[in-house]
Amino acid sequence: MNSRDLYIEGKNVTRIVKALSNDKRIEILNILGDEEYSIQSLTERLGISKTAVLAHLSILEETGFITTRYVVGSVGNQKLCKKVYDRLIFNFTIKKYDPKRFEYIETSVPVGNFFDFEVYPPCGLASKDHVIKKWDDPDAFFDIERVNASLVWSTLGFVSYKLPLQHPFPGSESIRELEIILEISAQGDVLDHKAFRQPKSILPSQMTEGISDISFWLNGLEVGMFTAHEYSRGTYRDKTVNKRDSGKYTPKWWRGSYYGKMVTINISNKGTFINNEKTSDMAVNDYKLFGPFVDFKLGIKNDAAHISGFNVYGANFGNFQQDIILRVYASPTE
Repeated sequence: MNSRDLYIEGKNVTRIVKALSNDKRIEILNILGDEEYSIQSLTERLGISKTAVLAHLSILEETGFITTRYVVGSVGNQKLCKKVYDRLIFNFTIKKYDPKRFEYIETSVPVGNFFDFEVYPPCGLASKDHVIKKWDDPDAFFDIERVNASLVWSTLGFVSYKLPLQHPFPGSESIRELEIILEISAQGDVLDHKAFRQPKSILPSQMTEGISDISFWLNGLEVGMFTAHEYSRGTYRDKTVNKRDSGKYTPKWWRGSYYGKMVTINISNKGTFINNEKTSDMAVNDYKLFGPFVDFKLGIKNDAAHISGFNVYGANFGNFQQDIILRVYASPTE
């Protein structure tokens, strides 16, 4: 079994330590192992009240150590719990010239909490339990349930988010670095999909099965492009990933793409980088980070060399238990 590690640093350390400062919560994590347990089973194993068990589970779920889901039981719905991580790794080392020595605030934005979009079938939204509204209908992106989506997909177009620009030091303009982290992939089987209609503006040579050039924008300025594959199926399946572990958090009922690759956009005074590769000399101050949020857009341009759709994976899909992460690094005003 591959280890599932949670790395903690900065202000997150205090929150995690508090969550683990109880013997019963540690015991719950030891019991869960790789299996799912019901509330009743945990209550019997722990020898405490159901109310106390639910209180402990709530703290563990809030800090990301466990996930829960409901299944139909013999009498009503039954809540099942599962552990997310096997190991916890604290980073106490402060490197002298590492910009991450500065305080940061981390914000998680659900993949379904977009504010603008332009999508083309095959497209859609899925929560961990079902497809939202219906398959391959752009109108589903207007549905109120979209905020519960853990997977967003489209053949062309874009989705746009407003990421809250929380500042570690209110009143200070000293944002030193910005990071946006998300899991994405191309779609598979687009050309053979019954809902696919090739737009007149797209050349047949641009439609490349299982490969997509996905671009990113921040406050209207282009950040760069990442060439994504359909990693979980067919020709471009990532052979380094054990099939048993592919789509670690993807629900068993899902039959599309199972997982993507983690993409980290890093913007500092050294320039703009995607997965450590420099895409431009634009520094963090060039993106005009003045408001209460930043506009973050991802999508496929009409002139992209490779087009095979995009998938954006949230906390209940893919190989990483997270949504779109924004980290703002800063230092106090001198």
